Amino acid sequence: MVGKDTDEAPFNTTTGAAAPFIPTDVIVRQITPLIPLPVERIYDLVERFDQGKIGGLTEAQWVLFCEENQKRFTLLSEEQFGFERFIECTVPDVPEQPSRTHRFAQSVVRFLEGFAAGGIAGAVSKTVIAPGDRVKIIFQVDPGRRFTLRNAVVLGVETVHNHGLLGLWIGNGAMMMRVVPYAAITFASFDYYHSGFLYLANSQGVDGAEDERLAVTARFLGGSLAGATATAFTYPLDLMRARLAFHSSTGEKPPSYRIAYKMLVGSHGWKSLYSGLVPTLVGIMPYAGCSFAVFETLKSHIVQWHNLPSEKAIPVHERMVAGGLAGLIAQSATYPLDIVRRRMQVTPGRYRGVFHALWTIYKEEGVFQGWYKGLQMNWIKGPIAVATAFTVNDIVRRRIREYEEKAAQYSHREYLVTLPEALVCGGVAAGVAKFWTIPFDHLKIIYQVSMSASDPHTFGRQGFALIGDMLAEKPNMWQSSGITMMRVIPYGALTYCFFDVFQTAAERLLYSVTPSPATNFLAGGSAASLATAILYPLDLVRANAATNRLSPVSQSYYWILRDMARKKGLHSLWEGCSLAIMGICPLAGIGFATYEFIKERYECETFGQRLLAGMCAGVAGQITTYPLNVAKRQRQVEQIVYSGLGDLKNIFMKPGFYASLYRKMPFGWSIGAMTFGISFAVNDLCRDGVVRARKEILHDLFFKSLT
Repeated sequence: MVGKDTDEAPFNTTTGAAAPFIPTDVIVRQITPLIPLPVERIYDLVERFDQGKIGGLTEAQWVLFCEENQKRFTLLSEEQFGFERFIECTVPDVPEQPSRTHRFAQSVVRFLEGFAAGGIAGAVSKTVIAPGDRVKIIFQVDPGRRFTLRNAVVLGVETVHNHGLLGLWIGNGAMMMRVVPYAAITFASFDYYHSGFLYLANSQGVDGAEDERLAVTARFLGGSLAGATATAFTYPLDLMRARLAFHSSTGEKPPSYRIAYKMLVGSHGWKSLYSGLVPTLVGIMPYAGCSFAVFETLKSHIVQWHNLPSEKAIPVHERMVAGGLAGLIAQSATYPLDIVRRRMQVTPGRYRGVFHALWTIYKEEGVFQGWYKGLQMNWIKGPIAVATAFTVNDIVRRRIREYEEKAAQYSHREYLVTLPEALVCGGVAAGVAKFWTIPFDHLKIIYQVSMSASDPHTFGRQGFALIGDMLAEKPNMWQSSGITMMRVIPYGALTYCFFDVFQTAAERLLYSVTPSPATNFLAGGSAASLATAILYPLDLVRANAATNRLSPVSQSYYWILRDMARKKGLHSLWEGCSLAIMGICPLAGIGFATYEFIKERYECETFGQRLLAGMCAGVAGQITTYPLNVAKRQRQVEQIVYSGLGDLKNIFMKPGFYASLYRKMPFGWSIGAMTFGISFAVNDLCRDGVVRARKEILHDLFFKSLT
């Protein structure tokens, strides 16, 4: 919601003059740093007191607003925010020029966003036409096959029969490894090349109108160089993809990407990775140039024909038509060079060069079954691919521009605490929460890693008996707490600190100008995953310490980790890390999203309310991720060597499938809920204390300077 603008001020009948008022947007801008609420909620709070709908608050309304919100915002008072002070803030400020560092950062962000938009466009378009592209490649690289549409359909049916439906996407993984960076580099670099050529050519005439011939030339040259740049970076990946498709067409089992790479380099040397690069560049430069020139030119004509305000107003179906025509024209003009490229990739050394390959193919196969073999298939899939790529890229970029325009109106984010303060608050919160739950957490790990099918599956009389046995054996339930704290405190500090950073990135990624459950989930999951990856070796030591698997002479983290690395290698310190991230990412994401939602929805202000909100968030997260936590503990303690998703299979196939998944889950719920609740509540308490202390210091300094 945006504050209303009005040209009319409330009229003071006593003096005959317009009564002064504070515009809503000024109030929101000044008090936003003090209020941990979204901008929309703050606008709603202020507008409730704007009874005359004048777009602001008079002095009486402002005093009433301060009085009624005194309990909600302890630092908000008439003394600190006098009406006259706010009136002074309504004087327009001279906009500051962004610094060189800020401009550079903006340029980097725009480039990365363009890079991402191009990668998404390439992935979507190539996935759609991957089956047709694979059939076309098989015809291109096999001189013995005669191309007709009927033969193409028969080949597709045979592929499904031999390899299953997914056989039509054989080599698609390797293709995505090439297409995503290729499309990203192409679309991102085109903007720079195109802008540079326009600047050098000065394409505007005397009357300010754009010279169409120079504009088309700049588009063609920009597209050509963009295609050449992307091809030079990604050509080895394209070569691997063609060879994988050829192996599957000969009835052989297609090798993996790594094996195919080793076979090629071992047989033909490193230079073979760029076999066919010259004909590829010769073909891709006119192809990319034609594609961009035709598409951009058609868009400019559509704007003129329909009298549209800008290219952003072009409908999606007209963009698709323009992209389809661009792909049809470009591929028809450069198809023989695409044939040569594929032949030189699959049979390196047979042709001496581009012209020799063209002449050999012409002599052996002719024009239509040689140079233009499979062109009909390209007429079907080519326009679809190009149209999809251009349209998706334009749509993503348009969404990015719209988000930037919308975000510029809010400028809502102003961190209440700095990153060092966030580190301290997060570390304190995690340490306090874990200290009170260490004994129960120790018991939970014992339950999780004892996988005997005969064990009781409920925490009842047997559970209390086990606690009694553990207390008799080890009265000090805080044993190994030092190891636990050395992991938990930095983990909590990093997670809460990273959450603030990732929240901004998540809002930009999801086109949200304010925090939402989706952005909080993404930010929380990313923050916890990164912290887990950094500190996972410490978690591994903690799990072994809890189950008495460490040597009695173990003295410190350093010696424990060093011994583990010497015995099984440095990589052993991260065994099971991927499984841990699979569990912690949704757990933290759901936890942060649920906690922030409950806190905002029910306006949790006290420590007890936030503690309850955090406990609910912990239960919600553990319902989803508890099985993965069990699997992680099993791998850490038993040191089983698995790979990929085999971790879950081997662990869960132990006696009692559901027992292994949800062993003592109600007990785990209580521990996790308690830990989450204390951690979230203490973190907010620390942050509130930091903000309050800073504001009081600034307030004292300000008023002392006045006196």
